[in-house]
This record gives sequence, structure tokens and C-alpha cells, in this order.
Amino acid sequence: MWLNDIPTFLGAEGLTAATVRRLLADRERPVLLVGTIWPDLFDALTRPAATDGTQQDLGRDAREILSVLATRFDLTSDFSRHEQERARALAHHDPRLAEATHLNDPHIAQTLAAAPELIRRWRNPANPYGAAVITAAVTARRCGHPEPIPESVLRPLAEHVLAPTERATAPTDWFTEALDWARQPVRGKAAPLTPHASSVGTIDGHRVSDVLVEHAATNPDAPGHTISAESWRLLLAHAAPGACADIGRSAYLELEKPDIAQRAFFRAAEAGDARGMFNLGYLLEKRGDEAESWYRRAADAGNAAAMTNLGILLKERGDEAAAEVWWRRAAAAGSAAAMFNLGYLLEERGDEAQAESWWRRAAKAGSTFAKSRLGLRLRERQGRAGEKDG
Repeated sequence: MWLNDIPTFLGAEGLTAATVRRLLADRERPVLLVGTIWPDLFDALTRPAATDGTQQDLGRDAREILSVLATRFDLTSDFSRHEQERARALAHHDPRLAEATHLNDPHIAQTLAAAPELIRRWRNPANPYGAAVITAAVTARRCGHPEPIPESVLRPLAEHVLAPTERATAPTDWFTEALDWARQPVRGKAAPLTPHASSVGTIDGHRVSDVLVEHAATNPDAPGHTISAESWRLLLAHAAPGACADIGRSAYLELEKPDIAQRAFFRAAEAGDARGMFNLGYLLEKRGDEAESWYRRAADAGNAAAMTNLGILLKERGDEAAAEVWWRRAAAAGSAAAMFNLGYLLEERGDEAQAESWWRRAAKAGSTFAKSRLGLRLRERQGRAGEKDG
């Protein structure tokens, strides 16, 4: 399975750690998962959370998939000397390689991907309105908006990018013409924006070239490198509730902007998005604020992570019976953290056999904490056996 740009597949409504474990556990139909991700995103999504394994957090699935279940191979953008020599040897068979190797530049892969032309189209535009639409798409992507990005989001962001004189002199159909210009390929099929549709005749939105997103992220002088407060406001005002949950997650995990994340989660939660409710509760709890009401709303909507964390709050308050109810519901929905918590609750009651049974289920579901706990119990038994033999 080829997962181009892995982060777009992650999350509660995408590829989860439980799904990956089920795929890899099928020995009769073996599956190989291969994907791509930028190094900065990998580091952000695998950053350890401040939890002992009893609580669900915003990035658990992504962290498990990328850290526990994956092997990382770093691919540099520069060709090695040997690779450059091989490319030159093949250049007379392939005009693209001939062009890429002509300047004796190690960035052959970027040239093959039409990176110079894409960046030139954006930064030296013949159509300033088209360039503004590209900047809008890049900004939305960097803020975590899932693709495709709808026109209802691109238009207000592009208007904000335009200079006052450009707004004043814009033709009536400026946005339509801007989109057409931004969709024109610079070489082959490589274009700044690519339209996508789920049904014939209706465009759902646009995807923006990874080359341009990475250029904006790594070059301080690039358009869209600095994301203004007004851009965030416009994005949250026009994005759909589900997209706001993704935007908030990105703002919290990748961009380290908890205030913006809270605003995004609140908008998603108020619109009834269960992920937004859970994420808002988690963020409020980390800040020491009241989180139970949002956890309850998300749990009632079927969010297993919220059930798990709600159980923790109830147990800390002394209501073990209610905590157990929520943990059992979360465990039935596949929450490894809830299974882990049930094990501890049963151990406290003296039911070690049932406790170990839940830890085994949690370990099978991918809980590294449950695996550690089972290992500790095994060493304790071996130690006691050794004492008896002695």
C-alpha cells in the first residue's frame, strides 16, 4: 500500500494504529506499507506525549504508526556523486535527465519534479491573483487543512493576500481566472494546484504541490512562510467543522500554537464534531481547566478516546464504578489505554487473573505500557520461583 504524504491518512477518520495492526497481522495476505513524510512532520508527530499510558492523547495513533510500527529510511534531496554519474550515463536516453544533469547540480530529483518551474511560477507570476490563490492553498496546507481545499476556503485567504490596489482593480471573474492560471502545468502534469472531485462535474477542492509547501516552510522570504493572525482567523471562519479539528491538531502538535488549537477545536466541537470535543477536552485538561463536559459530549457521541479519559477523571474523583463502565465501553471500541486501565482497576481489587487478561488484550492492541507491565510481572514470578529453588 503506497501512502503518499502519510499525515493525510492519519487520524480518527483515517488510518489508525489498530487498522495497521490488523493489516500486518494477516499472515495469509501479507501487506507492505510504504509512505512518505517530511522530516519536520515526522519529528513533530513522534514527539512523546506527557502521559503514563493510561490516557488517550491527540497524537497517539500517529506516534504508534510512525514510531512503533514503522522503519524510517531517510532520503536526501541531493544525489550522491555515484548517483549523478549514473544519471549522466542515462541522460542520452532521457531528455529529462539530460536537462536535470546539464547544470551539474546535485538537486536532480527536484529538477525532475519541476520544482524550479513551480517555484518560479509562484514567485514571479504573470497573474498576481493566481499567485495569491497558490499562497492561500499553501497557507491552508501548512495550517493543517486537509486536502482537497475547497474554494470557499481559498477565496477569502487569497483576498487577504492581495495588495489593496490589486483588490481595487480586480476584474469581476478574478477568482475563476486565478484558479485556471494556478492549475496550468509548468511541465508535464506538474502544476501548482490540481483539482479533485468525488463525482463527475463537481470540483470538491484543490491539492497544492508539496514542492511549494516545503518551499514556504523552509524559506523565510517565501510567500506564506509567516502565517498572520488574520489568515488563521479567516481559515477557522470558513473551514468546515471536521477540517477545524484537523487544523487544531496541526496547530497543537506540529506548530505548537495551543491558543489557535483551542479556537479550532472549539469551533469543531460547537458544530458537533466528536473529535473536536475530545481534543478540546484534552487541551483544557492539560491547561488545568474543566474538561469533563467536553469529554462527556464526545463520549456520548461514541469517541473511545473521550470515554477513556472521562474514566480517568471519574476514578480520580473516587467514582470507580462509573469509570469502569466508560473503560469497558472504550475497550469494546478498541482503546488499548482503556484495557490497560481496566487491568489496573482489577488488580487494585485483588483480581490479578482478570487484570493480566486485560493487560494481554491491551498489549495485543499495541499498548507498550501493557507489554512492560506484563514483562515486569513475569520477572517478578521468575524471581519468586528462584527464591523458592534457593
